[in-house]
Amino acid sequence: GKRDLLLEMARLFLRDAPALLDSLREAEEKADVRTLERVAHRLVGSLGNFGATAAFDLARTLEEMARRNDLASAARVRGDLEHRVRGVLTGLANLRKEFGA
Repeated sequence: GKRDLLLEMARLFLRDAPALLDSLREAEEKADVRTLERVAHRLVGSLGNFGATAAFDLARTLEEMARRNDLASAARVRGDLEHRVRGVLTGLANLRKEFGA
């Protein structure tokens, strides 16, 4: 059953992550620290499930920056996070193809 759970989690992340990345970008542009923190927190949880350490660390950093209202480097961190998440999405899409899901 663990394989089925992993594939379902991958399906949900593939569905939801692009909108989360869009929300991060919009929140950063508007300096909306509450939304930035909330969305980054959601990504922390999801990325932790997949063992995506680099992306997880970036999401956690962005979450902490938003919590401290420190957006000086938010654009760089968000951009790095987006790049890493896109890599995770590619890997999960390939995993689903491999298992015919």
